[in-house]
Amino acid sequence: MPTEILISELTSEDRESGTGTFDVLMRSVKEHVVNEYTRGRITGVEYSTVYLGALQSTMDRALQFLLEKDKLGLSLDLMAQEILLAEQQVLKIQAEIALVTAQNANIVKEGAILDEQVLLIPKEGQVLDAKTSTMNAELLNVPKQGQMLDSQIAKVEKEEDVIDAQLLNIPKEGSVLNAKISAMAKEESMIDAQLLNVPLEGAILSAQVLNIPKDGAILEARAALTAKEEDMIDAQLLNVPKEGGLVDAQSAKMGKEEAMLDSKIAMMIKEEDMVDAQILNVPKEGALLDAQTSKTTKDGLATDEQILNIPKEGAILAAQLLNIPKEGSIIDAKLLNIPKEGTILDAQADKLIKEEDMLDAQLLNIPKEGDMLDAKILNVPKEGTVLDAQSTKVGKEVDMITAELLNVPKEGEMLQAKILNVPIEGTVLTAQECKLRAEFDVALAQVPKIQVETSLLGQKKVTEQAQTNSAGVDADSVVGKQTALYAAQSAGFARDAEQKAAKIMTETWNIRRSTEDTTEPNTDNKLDDVSVGSAITKLLEGINA
Repeated sequence: MPTEILISELTSEDRESGTGTFDVLMRSVKEHVVNEYTRGRITGVEYSTVYLGALQSTMDRALQFLLEKDKLGLSLDLMAQEILLAEQQVLKIQAEIALVTAQNANIVKEGAILDEQVLLIPKEGQVLDAKTSTMNAELLNVPKQGQMLDSQIAKVEKEEDVIDAQLLNIPKEGSVLNAKISAMAKEESMIDAQLLNVPLEGAILSAQVLNIPKDGAILEARAALTAKEEDMIDAQLLNVPKEGGLVDAQSAKMGKEEAMLDSKIAMMIKEEDMVDAQILNVPKEGALLDAQTSKTTKDGLATDEQILNIPKEGAILAAQLLNIPKEGSIIDAKLLNIPKEGTILDAQADKLIKEEDMLDAQLLNIPKEGDMLDAKILNVPKEGTVLDAQSTKVGKEVDMITAELLNVPKEGEMLQAKILNVPIEGTVLTAQECKLRAEFDVALAQVPKIQVETSLLGQKKVTEQAQTNSAGVDADSVVGKQTALYAAQSAGFARDAEQKAAKIMTETWNIRRSTEDTTEPNTDNKLDDVSVGSAITKLLEGINA
């Protein structure tokens, strides 16, 4: 950086040997004036005029020389600072471009995940369709069971001895029913506890939604600190690979969940085969209704417990539906708060790995469950054989048959309640599909914006690079014209200095030639023809003449 102009650079108190610009020039001028006065070429009256004129002219020239010198230094320093600033801006733009590129890569991955989730929705619908088919098959069995009961009423009177024998087993079956009722009570308690937790989960989600604007305000306050923009960009770039790893882990998880759904669908097909085999055994099962009559009342109690639990299950589904908009709000807020902390991403990645391991274990168990179903299907004919053997000695009392008939409506109510819950489950899945599609639309809407920003940053990069590198810059552009102007100004400063030096030498030469006939120019005083000619040649070269 150039320093301020000191008076010592212009003049000093020592007039005889001062090194200031004015002192050096004035000593030379004074010698010439005194010499002319001594030779009588100027008189006493002219002496003062010539001296004052030379004094003023020399002072102006000295000041101009110092000002032009510092001006040139300041111009060079300014250009150097502009170059450094341009380099910093180029680095910042490059970091922003890298960030945008990484975000574009993540958007593609997130879109792939959303596509996989959308593909899972039909499979979930297939699972629900399979469940509905199973319940419809059970409903079709109800009239068949009634017909079997009608046929069995005719032989009730002949089967009293068999009933007496079977009545001995009724207390044991009652104990089994009591155990089932206790289990149902525990399931009801668990459902009640889940219902109690639903408002708490909703309150937690609401609290999270309320905290999201605060988090956004904090992020906006941080974004206002321009001095930390580069550090924030660097931190975001460090998180981008972690976000990519998280997206990859989510994609792997979705693939495994899809495989698990495929396995579940295969199991549902096997279960349908087993139901078909069981339908073939329905006539045989009718023969066992005599022994089942004794536990009809307890089965009715269990059915009542199940019916009472159905509204609770519906309440759980309704609570889940109410929580879905809150979850959507949280997702929208998260989209606004895209920058994440690296530690949270690491924790999520570890959690995904654990869930992936759990899915792997479940996938390993699915073939075992399938084998179990296959074994059950193989046992169905054997059970039919047993039923055939039992059907020869099965009877039933009229009262027991009547009780069984009274329980049939209850079973129908339970099946109807299950059927009513199927639309609710479908609504939940539809809401989830809408949420996933909304997330996909949001991500898709950001793609053009990011592309425009990428293009703008690319153009800005070219502009900023042009501040330090003229390669590829159009001469008619603003940057090209500024570069040409700076070059012309720099050359002008050099030409001006050359012109002033040549003018000083020519003026001195003219004065000497007009006032001193005996003074000979030489290489020492640089006033000979060769020195003057070199100055003039340099001057003409500077102006391309």
